[in-house]
Amino acid sequence: MNKPIAPEKTEYRDSRTHARMVRWTASPRKDQHLYFTSPSVTVDDRWMTIISERTGHPNLFAINRTTGELHQISDNKAGLLHAYVYPYGGDTGLSKASPSLDAHSGTLVWVQDHAVWTACIGDDWQPARQVCNLPANRDGVKMVSGFTHVSKGGALACVPVAAPEAFVEKTDGQGGQMRAAYRAFVELGLKSLIHVIDLASGKVVDELSMPFWVTHVVFSAADPSRIVFCQEGGGIVSQRTWAWQREATGVPRSELGGRPLFPQPADEWMSHENFEPTGKFIIAHGGKRSRKEGQIADIAFEQVWFDKRDFQGKLLGRYTTDGTRTGHAVMGTDGATVVMDPPQYIWTWNMETGQTKVLCEHGSTAKEQDCHVHPVMTFDQKGVTFTSDRDGVANVYEWRAD
Repeated sequence: MNKPIAPEKTEYRDSRTHARMVRWTASPRKDQHLYFTSPSVTVDDRWMTIISERTGHPNLFAINRTTGELHQISDNKAGLLHAYVYPYGGDTGLSKASPSLDAHSGTLVWVQDHAVWTACIGDDWQPARQVCNLPANRDGVKMVSGFTHVSKGGALACVPVAAPEAFVEKTDGQGGQMRAAYRAFVELGLKSLIHVIDLASGKVVDELSMPFWVTHVVFSAADPSRIVFCQEGGGIVSQRTWAWQREATGVPRSELGGRPLFPQPADEWMSHENFEPTGKFIIAHGGKRSRKEGQIADIAFEQVWFDKRDFQGKLLGRYTTDGTRTGHAVMGTDGATVVMDPPQYIWTWNMETGQTKVLCEHGSTAKEQDCHVHPVMTFDQKGVTFTSDRDGVANVYEWRAD
């Protein structure tokens, strides 16, 4: 373990709800917790993983939640790697879209210099090591990765990679990258690969090829042979959510492979599909829209809902909100509470009772991926971690119930 960095932790009271708030980082450079499909805090509540640019390059750090000290995990000195939602990255460096933590084992996975890396935080602390290289196209150009995921127990990593030909057109922002890549996939007939990698051996143990851009992948915590993934393109695509049943004992061959999770109606949009923490069902948020094929959706935010589905796509419940716009809807660790990040505030909505509650003001501009709020409930259900640039630069915060 590296020599720790002095704690930066401070506390304050939320101006609206008077809840206890923790600011974990105070770097003049960007800090953020992990993307919402992965927890940042371990099950025992002792460690939190963040991405920080404090070294001058994106790197991974673990915060000791008792002392507040920071420990550097990765050793990247080559900048930001070009990846999904980071079109301005280069050919080397660490992908900010890639880090994923298994909160049970402390296994951390990320992509750096077009290779998969892993480390372990907690009592079984293990330093960073390279697992394997990512594939290249026929011309030797490395494929472009998206949001990765690590299975419960930390044995497997799921990494989506896309044909580099889709990213020849230079774009500045996430929206431009999304539209340009979608066009390239359609016009050039490009493909994405989803790799399942054994972290011990570095071998690809399963692979799925899809004729569209795949950016999000999530293992079921209940069964790592089940993966949910997306066709990227925002409101452009008409079939967002997909499922992959990998080979497993007792699974009929007819059920193997990738398929739409459910037939998405043409007048609906869906986004941010993810398994809830136990892996028993899938949640996504969506709503009504009107649009022509291949154009950005005209989304009607007064008709917003949350779908709860099983892995066969059966609708277990559709829960309509009051139309409050939210960037992300993340199922809490209690299996009933959805945590959301509309402009200015973080609030929760109980799928069983319909009760809503404002937790705190996040104050983030959410103007770029680095300061998207991405609220995630801790496993003890007493905290919600999030990122905000409320003071001018992205840092890591937490709402506390105690």
